[in-house]
Amino acid sequence: MLAGRAAIDGDRYLEVLEPEDDHQAFVLARGRLEGTLATTPVPGTERCEDAAVGAAGRHVAVACVPKGAGIVRLFRSSDG
Repeated sequence: MLAGRAAIDGDRYLEVLEPEDDHQAFVLARGRLEGTLATTPVPGTERCEDAAVGAAGRHVAVACVPKGAGIVRLFRSSDG
């Protein structure tokens, strides 16, 4: 959590996971603190070197740090 790769919002846990292959998207794992986490790729993160996640209520944000020099991209969702 200190690296920004995971977040807790109430009883919900979210974590952004590195892809297995450099050309794949980061994966968002989410679910309740107790139980299995569902995973889904985060579209648009295929060129990210690192990522961080934050959440509040129905809002989730993933920050993408691009490979090499560039501007950090922010992906957000308000559907939980």
